[in-house]
This record gives sequence, C-alpha cells and structure tokens, in this order.
Amino acid sequence: MKMLLPVMLSTLLILAGCAGKNGNPDQSVGTGKDVETRQQAPLARQITASDYCGLTAPGLVYLDSLQALQAFRSLNGQMLSLDSAASLDFQREHLLVVAMGRKNTGGFGLTLADAEMEGSTLAVTARVRTPAPGSMVTQALTTPCVVLAVKADDWNRVVVRGDGLTNMTRTR
Repeated sequence: MKMLLPVMLSTLLILAGCAGKNGNPDQSVGTGKDVETRQQAPLARQITASDYCGLTAPGLVYLDSLQALQAFRSLNGQMLSLDSAASLDFQREHLLVVAMGRKNTGGFGLTLADAEMEGSTLAVTARVRTPAPGSMVTQALTTPCVVLAVKADDWNRVVVRGDGLTNMTRTR
C-alpha cells in the first residue's frame, strides 16, 4: 500500500505533463533556419479553423486589407468568426482562407502543416483530416476551412497542397 501512493502520484505528474504539451491553435510554421529569418514574422500561422465556414466550393480567398476582410465578413453564408483577425497588421501579414468545399458528412477538416518559399512562390502544406472508412460521422453538410495569416511580402504566388486536397494556386 505504501508503494501505491508514490506510483499513482508519479503517473499523475507524467499525464499532466503530456496534457500540457498540446499545441497552440495559433501555430506558426516556416520561419526559416537562420537567425535573421527566425526573428522575422513566420511565413504562415494558423488563425482559426472550422468545419462549418460556409464556403461551399473548394478554393482560396486572399485578403490583403482590413477593407477586404470586412467585405468577406459581410458575405451571405460565411460563418467564420474572424474577430481576432481584425487586429492583424496588414502591412506585415495578409489572410488566406483555404476551403475544402462542401462535404456530405462530418469528419473532414484542415489545419496548417508547413509553409516554405519555393523561389517566389509561397508553398503552404495543409493537413487534411478525413473520416476513416466505416467510421461513424455526423450526417450533416459541412464546409471545412482554415484561416491563415501569411507573410505579406517576398512572394507573388501561393500554392496550397495536402494529401487528399487538390492543389490550389493564387497569384497576386
């Protein structure tokens, strides 16, 4: 009995440490390898993601100003909460909304996996979540998407790719 209490306390400490290591939803990727690059803004960071954003077609929406953000927020059917994006410094970062389009069930989603420069192209890799074959999912139409803050300069084309996702490209 005397050994049981220390073992239980040790187990609780280990579990608490593991639970605290889960990532922040506002994750940043693609900051580069050298010290100078790391001190700059990341190439991309995730602002939010939703399984119900309301964008029924797959594609990219590029927002480079507060006015563009306000126009996007006023679209009928758009269901994203972008309150946190209103304070974005559009001189430094722009927004990129990546939409999977309408899906017939739940279980689909997108998150930011990586971003890197390929010449003058900003290459963003999205992690695509799909339901496992035969799994139980909600029987509802969903419109998964992810909203990214991307570096505002040094690129003139963006490509978004991911396993199970059709490559999407946007030139500015």
